[in-house]
Amino acid sequence: MLPVDLVQANSQESFKRQLDLFLRTKDSITL
Repeated sequence: MLPVDLVQANSQESFKRQLDLFLRTKDSITL
């Protein structure tokens, strides 16, 4: 795997985690 692919995969995972966390935070604020 190329380093660029690795970085892209990592940032995508990170983005998904951030989004998941954001949605959960938003839900708890709404509740």
